[in-house]
Amino acid sequence: MKIASILAIAALGSTATQLPAQAPTSFCERLAPKLNMKQAGSKPARATEWRVNTMGLGSHLFGGSSMVSFIVRPSGEQTQAAYDKATKACSQSPKGILCRIEGPAELTVQTKGGEAKGDAAAGESAEVELRKAAILCRDL
Repeated sequence: MKIASILAIAALGSTATQLPAQAPTSFCERLAPKLNMKQAGSKPARATEWRVNTMGLGSHLFGGSSMVSFIVRPSGEQTQAAYDKATKACSQSPKGILCRIEGPAELTVQTKGGEAKGDAAAGESAEVELRKAAILCRDL
């Protein structure tokens, strides 16, 4: 009888410590694993920034190039206004390319390593930027 109660307590203890995994809640949190982005830091006054360098160590040591492209498409309602908004989402900035994503929209990022897609839900907004050889993502 003592062995049965010990096993029951042990079984309860092992299930109580397992917490369900939280699903990523923001656009950048969902996009980050697809591009192997790492969290760059969080300051109370600024949004959390995610970052990945598109150039490997070999490229830095021996020279090389990086290829990155951004494609923004509307998702959900397919209207002319949504397409116009998507085509104006990305622009040249003094530091590189800056895309301001406002949901509902789909962002496709293509790099040498492959393609990653991120969906912004209605009401969600983020900035995705190419600065030198780094891709940065900030939720707004």
